[in-house]
Amino acid sequence: MFKTPAQMVLVESRGLLETPERSDNIPESAQWLGGVGAGSWFVLHHDDAMGKYQYRVQRFSMGGELECDALFYLEDAIIDMNKPYHFSYLSHCEKCTILQGEQKFVLEVIYYPADR
Repeated sequence: MFKTPAQMVLVESRGLLETPERSDNIPESAQWLGGVGAGSWFVLHHDDAMGKYQYRVQRFSMGGELECDALFYLEDAIIDMNKPYHFSYLSHCEKCTILQGEQKFVLEVIYYPADR
């Protein structure tokens, strides 16, 4: 289960929350991006059925609630899904920043499912 706010520990060097325990409904591929007093789990999806520059991003709360699930666009660049990458700041439901090697990718939301 996840840690309650009282159990959270701030990472002293940056004031950011450490990675909480992953609740059962958060995918194994989710990456924790901690903030000051809060944070989110992010999941990046891409497959051949999507457009070349399109990615699906899901964001879950600390406790495992799906906060957004949208299609994002990355102009004129491709993230290599076979190489390590990580979400960075600024990332939210409208824009996500991903670092891979020396590259910085900024994905912009283009579509939310109708049930948003």
